[in-house]
Amino acid sequence: MFFFRNQSVTNLKPINVGKDGSCLFNSVCWSLFGSEAKAHELRVRTCVFMHNNAGLFTIKTLRKIFRENLSKKDMAIILHSSVDESSFVKGDQKSTIKNHSRSLLASSKWGSMIDILFISQMLNIEIDVVYPCKDNKFTRQELFSGTIKPSDAPNHKIFISWTSTDHSSIQQLASGRWRPNHFVPCVPITEPVTDTLVSLFFVFFGKKFSMLQN
Repeated sequence: MFFFRNQSVTNLKPINVGKDGSCLFNSVCWSLFGSEAKAHELRVRTCVFMHNNAGLFTIKTLRKIFRENLSKKDMAIILHSSVDESSFVKGDQKSTIKNHSRSLLASSKWGSMIDILFISQMLNIEIDVVYPCKDNKFTRQELFSGTIKPSDAPNHKIFISWTSTDHSSIQQLASGRWRPNHFVPCVPITEPVTDTLVSLFFVFFGKKFSMLQN
């Protein structure tokens, strides 16, 4: 269901979406409809689906999807700040996910990898998640970057990328250890653009790049 790959991002064009705590849902909606208008509806539908299918992703399935030797820190990365990874790891996984689904209803609650897994399954779409990383220095990149596929044959494919609205992340990018806090949708382009990696950051700071959509 999840296939790690270290794919170049120079063939993707980032699109600016709202920085309102719903960037994941904004990005998925823009990718599907060309608009963020249905982002709140997608959030609610995701929460309902997650609550009704809370046992879909257990420790066993997450280890099968990502890697067998997932540590507690890895689990915290995959899950969410509102998910009690201690309860999840100890075995109370279904109720932990149900609690998360209720918490995620808040309009400012940001999404994470566990939410992307549920969105992919709910909408039956393939989601290619990109984590820009210079020179492959990020040791946990396989937890952030890869292609998520639903159980059935997907009916659509979209691209989203981690990025950051923090100016300091541009300096941290050179070391390969920056902190993501935002998702954006991306669209494939026919001619590679060499500065796509940096533009994934600058799109949020009011800088104008000819390659970016205004």
